[in-house]
Amino acid sequence: MVKPTLYSGLLRQDSQSGPLVDTDAGPVTPDLVSVVAADDIAAATALVQSGGVDNDTLDEALGVACAQGSLPLIELLIRAGADPGGSNQEPLLLAAGRGHLDVVDRLLRLPNVTPSTNDWLPLQRATCRGHLRVIDRLLQAYTEGRPDQLIADLRLLRLAASAGHRDTVQYFLPRAGDVHVREALTIAASSGHVAIVEMLTSNASGKVLGEALAAAAQCGHAKVVKFLLDVADPTWSRQYALRWASGEGHRDIVELLLADPRVDPSADDNHCLRWAVRRRQLWPVQRLCSDDRVLRSIKSSGGVRAFCNRLASTEETELILSTWDNLRESRSRALRTAMVLNVSKVPVAELVTIMLFADDFAGTSDRVKVADLCRTLRRVRQARPPSPPATAPLIAGPTTSGQSITN
Repeated sequence: MVKPTLYSGLLRQDSQSGPLVDTDAGPVTPDLVSVVAADDIAAATALVQSGGVDNDTLDEALGVACAQGSLPLIELLIRAGADPGGSNQEPLLLAAGRGHLDVVDRLLRLPNVTPSTNDWLPLQRATCRGHLRVIDRLLQAYTEGRPDQLIADLRLLRLAASAGHRDTVQYFLPRAGDVHVREALTIAASSGHVAIVEMLTSNASGKVLGEALAAAAQCGHAKVVKFLLDVADPTWSRQYALRWASGEGHRDIVELLLADPRVDPSADDNHCLRWAVRRRQLWPVQRLCSDDRVLRSIKSSGGVRAFCNRLASTEETELILSTWDNLRESRSRALRTAMVLNVSKVPVAELVTIMLFADDFAGTSDRVKVADLCRTLRRVRQARPPSPPATAPLIAGPTTSGQSITN
């Protein structure tokens, strides 16, 4: 039901079913666009037949009807004088974008409807929305050559891959050239569409697969990265995938790549680490610095100070040095833990419980703290209540002689 327009004056109603009347504005009646939006054919017919509806209103109402897919209203408005090719072919664009095949087919039969306007924008809109039947109908309207050429010129495979419409990609794939397949694979990987990536990798070259892996790593799509690691080389273009994953701070992808034996995070003078430092990504810097391959590389090339001298700014140097200090402290704590485990003969669970309060132990050196910790462990062990005696089983079971025991 269409709501009446409100006025500032007092409203009155002469009869129970009569219109609302304002003494200043006259009768309150719904406009044509509103009744078309409400799909009220009877009210729209009455308004059109009453006259007084201007062409701009008719064109606007036609656009609304095409977006809704209401053929009876479309026919009514066209007979009343609405221009189906008006507003830069907006009716066809709206119908194609909503996937209304019957409306698209009706509009294409009219003489002043040209789907090629604005670089076939209705076709591009239908591709982005995945309306396959509308796409096929619009391609039938292409009369200047083979539809394959139009598909290539508009890069429709790329649009379909970006939007993630598998059926549409399958429709365009046999008609697209290698260049467009390469673009589509990269854009599908960067958009995270695993199913489409699987479709497009069958005939892709090593370089194309490497580009797709790097794109997925940069954009943070771990599922795509995991799939592509089975078919692509993660070391392509100077460890490009690890470089971008580190630079963007994608933890799960960094871990996936570091777990691959082909990946060397220390390659090219620790290029991935330097890129993460430049991008101020703290966690990747910490993770890469803790990798044994990176540690060996830095030590063999003159140490951390020499590595910092090759960085671009003071801020980058400070980030590396602070990370290095934290790493050294963590390894020192791990060493102290190992020392305690080595000298203690108590269960590990009990030991860990005591070590939770290790900071409360007295002493200025690790040796004194370890001794204090061991004394505490001995006191805990002596105060521990004795274990309860073993009880007989409550469930009957077979004896060694094959007879059962009954309690």
